[in-house]
Amino acid sequence: LEIKEWAKRTVKNRGVEVVILDSISRSGLGSLIEDTTANRVIDTLNSICETWMAIGHTAKHNEETLYGSVHFTAGEDIGVRLHSIEREDGILGASLEIVKANDIPRFSPSFFALEWNPEGISKISKAKREDFPGIGISKPSLVEEMRDYLQEINQPISATDCAKALDRPRSKVAELFSNHPWFVRVKQEGRNVLYGLKSALRNEVVS
Repeated sequence: LEIKEWAKRTVKNRGVEVVILDSISRSGLGSLIEDTTANRVIDTLNSICETWMAIGHTAKHNEETLYGSVHFTAGEDIGVRLHSIEREDGILGASLEIVKANDIPRFSPSFFALEWNPEGISKISKAKREDFPGIGISKPSLVEEMRDYLQEINQPISATDCAKALDRPRSKVAELFSNHPWFVRVKQEGRNVLYGLKSALRNEVVS
């Protein structure tokens, strides 16, 4: 809280227009898997500055999804995913892909080449996708496909029916429904358990 008030005064007194948090895992506001922590981080950043950027990390078992509570994703207006790959000549390729966009179009991915010397980065230049074979733009992960499908149908669904609709293994779908923080058990019809999205994601617009 002391840092929050100091940051607010600094932003106001120095005319700061953008605040960057690197990273949300160092915010010190609690466990990242807790919804209350995510809300506190988002509310704190909103109170400090109108425009801010927060850097998050992916989970070890899923490099396509931000680690932690679903409210981190729900609280962002623009989500950008970073991929990188190093060529044999030591040049690092990086791609920036918009994965969530509120009130803006989804621009094409951008690619950059980073060159190094013994002191650090020596040059950053624009690149093309073909300059770094294999960097690719990732396909949606299974959990993202499930999220998008539930938003599309806007009703609870069983793991069996969801797996059939997405042509994915039922065991994987059922595991994510049971364990991933994006989903919630809604009701049971006979032997079928129906799952839906947590309220934070239900009202997102997926373009």
